[in-house]
Amino acid sequence: MFFKLNNTTPEMEELYNFLSILSQAGCKTVSMEVSSEALLHRRVDKFNYDVAILTNITEDHLNIHKNIDNYVNAKAKLFKKVKKNGICILNYDDKHAEEIRKVSRGKIYTYGKSSNCDFAICHIKCKDMSTHFDILHKNTSYHITTNLVGEYNAYNITAAFACALLLGLPPRTIIKRIKSINTINGRFEQLDFGQNFTIILDYAHTENGVKNILSTLKKLKHNKIITVIGSAGGREKQKRSAMGKITSQLSDHVIFTMDDPRNENVSDIISDLTKLIEKNNYEKEENRENAIKKSLTMAKAGDVVAILGKGRDEYMAIKDKKVYYSDYEVIKNFFQDNEKY
Repeated sequence: MFFKLNNTTPEMEELYNFLSILSQAGCKTVSMEVSSEALLHRRVDKFNYDVAILTNITEDHLNIHKNIDNYVNAKAKLFKKVKKNGICILNYDDKHAEEIRKVSRGKIYTYGKSSNCDFAICHIKCKDMSTHFDILHKNTSYHITTNLVGEYNAYNITAAFACALLLGLPPRTIIKRIKSINTINGRFEQLDFGQNFTIILDYAHTENGVKNILSTLKKLKHNKIITVIGSAGGREKQKRSAMGKITSQLSDHVIFTMDDPRNENVSDIISDLTKLIEKNNYEKEENRENAIKKSLTMAKAGDVVAILGKGRDEYMAIKDKKVYYSDYEVIKNFFQDNEKY
């Protein structure tokens, strides 16, 4: 059963409709992402949760929340809605975890790298487009192998493991299911068109998201990392310079380009992105299709091309319209039009 949504968390009427359909189909348990915007606008006020999980809080959606304190307070509302006999699972390596813990209801469990956490993450290794690590819980170590690459995925999987275990699923079953998970389109998606270099397509559009992707790529075997990236217009201007700087620091070459410019000039957005860069390892190409083609043309054997920001989106927001556009289609057409590949 598949529903295509416009928002991470649907409007209340739409959400109730989906839940009704799932219930009629015999579904007993629902796992869903609850956005800070949904919490702010009270879309989920009628719900009480059996389990709530904090993955991380980074500076995002500040165009809506105005500042980080408001953003944290919006996130905290989820943990106030947990049932008295429910469970809160918190990433204790997140700097806002203690603030969330203070308002959480139910039984609180923590996960992170510290041995003091209820679920401690140990021995993370990324190799051959897979991740291997151990979870230590109550003096028992569980070895995890996953096709999802990166330390950040080890954190997310540990949260899911903790949730499933605390709800009574056998650990052997959980570990087996984790091993069978494949990557989602547009999320650290590796594209293979027969080329002798690696292409990664990802939705990363924040400083933390970009850092996670590029840090992971640097740990894997590669020659140069070539990154194509932009930043959305009409929102969160304050994040751009830091995101541009971390992109430059973790890449060998960067092509800054457009990404949903809306009513802003692309050149102004790119200027914001490059404001704090100290290295001379970037260029500007306002046309995103041309930027992607340029990155693929310059890539040599063993290189990695990371195309970030839009994932598998199928539109570009320009002015007040959404016009059809797809990074994936641009990449696919490039290889179809170039016989040497």
